[in-house]
Amino acid sequence: MLLSTRFYGQNPEHKIDSVITAQFNEGKFNGNIEVIKNNAVIYRNSLGYSDFTSAKKLNKNSVFYLGSLSKQFTAMCIMILKSKGKLQYDDPVIKYLPDFPFKTVTIRHLLTHSSGMNDYITLNEEQWKKYPNATDKDVVRMLKEDFDTLRFQPGESFFYSNTNYSILVNIIEKVSKKSYPEFIHSSVFKRLGMGHSFIKTEKNAYKKGVKGYIKNDSQNRYELPDSLNGLFDSPTAKIIGGGGVFSTLDDLYKWDKALYSNKLLPKTILEEAFMPYTFSNGTKGRYGFGWNVYHRDNGDIVVRHAGQFTGYLSVITRNITRKETIIILTNVTGNNDTSNFITLMTNIETILETSEKLKS
Repeated sequence: MLLSTRFYGQNPEHKIDSVITAQFNEGKFNGNIEVIKNNAVIYRNSLGYSDFTSAKKLNKNSVFYLGSLSKQFTAMCIMILKSKGKLQYDDPVIKYLPDFPFKTVTIRHLLTHSSGMNDYITLNEEQWKKYPNATDKDVVRMLKEDFDTLRFQPGESFFYSNTNYSILVNIIEKVSKKSYPEFIHSSVFKRLGMGHSFIKTEKNAYKKGVKGYIKNDSQNRYELPDSLNGLFDSPTAKIIGGGGVFSTLDDLYKWDKALYSNKLLPKTILEEAFMPYTFSNGTKGRYGFGWNVYHRDNGDIVVRHAGQFTGYLSVITRNITRKETIIILTNVTGNNDTSNFITLMTNIETILETSEKLKS
């Protein structure tokens, strides 16, 4: 669907449509996509199926699992609590979680992946047997029993670890005295009117979202993952801090708009999410609070995050200088899905940038 309410450059929406359609026709894309400029949707499309067996097609209301893209929502919950004076970013984690084993790790270290903690997803099959139906609360125990040393001193470097965001959920629940699903619903989803967004541990979540598939390229068919790798059957199924959100294009559009407004937080507080962390040696990283942060040579500031799980891949790229946002959600993964996504995202960014130059 082409949704343009104003002339913007040389009709970039038509060029975007050509790129997306070509990817779909080549069997490289099955999903939903939305492009936003100045808070207006200029392009939105649904291509492919939510259920290949019944040939049910995707539509704008299809609900996708976001994977690690969910981290920006967990970070927002922490920022909301900070704005209310309930916590400070440089508070040590042990202030809220006395059993936490690393005394010098702070909330800021968790938000920016600079804690040095290992990632719980690297536990082997035998280790996972100790944690049946594991939740975020069990991650603290994992740190004490299986990951009792840090990769580096907190603040020294960057290591992307889902563990950080599981610990943040524990802090959110301790400080707010609510479950994480309750807090994010009342503090984020409800306030923004994100009526189709929810956490994967909620009742009947598996019925609400689209099915995730693996593309078998050699046989050109789409298969459901086995039980060990299924979203609701894997050992991490009930761990939600680093990847628990389901959402839709329209809800993510509301989310994007809120990040340009004071609807959730004052702008001065909100902007901290998009500032890269400065390591203890004075160098800057490329991660803020739940966002990868890029300062481009042309002066543009771009924030981005992707999420991936077997059968699902999602990405949001926000050029906050130009107020351009690209949201891509798919329920099919395969051998080349990440490279296809990067190519698709890059092509759309190039179209928008070229169109803006022609306009000026």
